[in-house]
Amino acid sequence: MEPARPPAPPEPANAGAAPVAPPAEDAIASASLDDLNRNSPLKPVFYSLDNADVDQAGQQALQGDADVLKKYATWQVTIEGHCDERGTAEYNLALGERRATAART
Repeated sequence: MEPARPPAPPEPANAGAAPVAPPAEDAIASASLDDLNRNSPLKPVFYSLDNADVDQAGQQALQGDADVLKKYATWQVTIEGHCDERGTAEYNLALGERRATAART
């Protein structure tokens, strides 16, 4: 008696599908510093008047920024806190510092 023949292998899941193109060159990685400064992939955080607390929208922006900075670990960035012209120069410098510290934290 002849041994039973094994079943045929299953068809590949992507049989007949078009081949996937290789990923395009990373446009951010190849951009010049001037282009990155003009069209930054990093998002700003906005604060309420006289406030340095990061709200939910700010936390989402910072999480996105953290993801970008993890991807491009060799980047060096400066975190700055800005204010409008209301208040004294000393107050605005201190508020800007608190805002930058809140974003960094």
